[in-house]
Amino acid sequence: MPFPSPRILARPFLLVVFVFGLCHGAAVAQCWQQVAYGFRHSAGIRADGTLWTWGWNDVGQLGDGSTTPTSVPQQVGTGDDWAVVAVSGTFDLALSAGGLHSAAIRADGTLWTWGWNDVGQLGNGTNTPVNIPQQVGFDSDWVLAVAAGSFDVVLNTNGKHTAAIKADGTLWTWGGNDHGQLGDGTLVDRNSPAQVGTDTWVAVQCGALHTVALRSDSTLWAWGYNTYGQLGLGNLVEGHTPTQVGTDTDWWQIVSTDMHCLALKSDSSLWSWGLNNYYQLGFFNDNQNKVVPTHVGSATNWRSTAWRTPCWVPALSVLSARRNRRGAGV
Repeated sequence: MPFPSPRILARPFLLVVFVFGLCHGAAVAQCWQQVAYGFRHSAGIRADGTLWTWGWNDVGQLGDGSTTPTSVPQQVGTGDDWAVVAVSGTFDLALSAGGLHSAAIRADGTLWTWGWNDVGQLGNGTNTPVNIPQQVGFDSDWVLAVAAGSFDVVLNTNGKHTAAIKADGTLWTWGGNDHGQLGDGTLVDRNSPAQVGTDTWVAVQCGALHTVALRSDSTLWAWGYNTYGQLGLGNLVEGHTPTQVGTDTDWWQIVSTDMHCLALKSDSSLWSWGLNNYYQLGFFNDNQNKVVPTHVGSATNWRSTAWRTPCWVPALSVLSARRNRRGAGV
């Protein structure tokens, strides 16, 4: 079965998840179109387009207007047009949740963020935290992907940068930039989105302090912190602008965790690089770090990769379905 096009996919997550017993203990199945989880909180979008969060909430990362944690899903506002969302701690083209800030795209292509904001990771032009979703600018073409920095257990730091791709394939980053993870050639934090170069991108992933992305020509690029070789460039030198990883032009899917990366090529082979202290790169009896993408085994039937849990979510299909549903008045 062939892969979906990478031009509408950037990271795996559940298309449909059935959760039982959420309604006051009743054995009622709830249909979720997307779910995500991170270091301290989780989030999900139900089939009806409503957004729900649960878990820790010390800085408003649940987006419910409070800083009170909850152990069961609570709806965020009353909107039913949530389509694509991501938050610090893990990424998703459609939904991710984790550290201390969150981001989401609605069916109308607008981008919304909430949570911690000490270095501008919310992209709203301030460094003030907010505990409800707040729109980022006025653009309505954020439809391809959104990613937020992951939690790093080695450095004990939350990822504080965010990245997103617009409908025209342009890549935008904002937030913390102490290791060049924004890719703009500086080490200056930004509290509003800034375009990275002029290339056309189809997928982006944020690690704790680095970023990796796929261009439309299926080449792989990386920048930011590189102490463990997580950029895959064959060295340990951090980069402040996108640098191509090797010369291959058949990269298909990428996943970036705190300090290591996984990727699939178009032949369904699996590759990994970066920190390997807990054998997370998948090499038998080998926990040495890898500074270049290294083939994992010999299998060529891999379909997805992910940090923690996987699957594919076609963002544009989700957005299209949401828009069609609302346009039909249903």
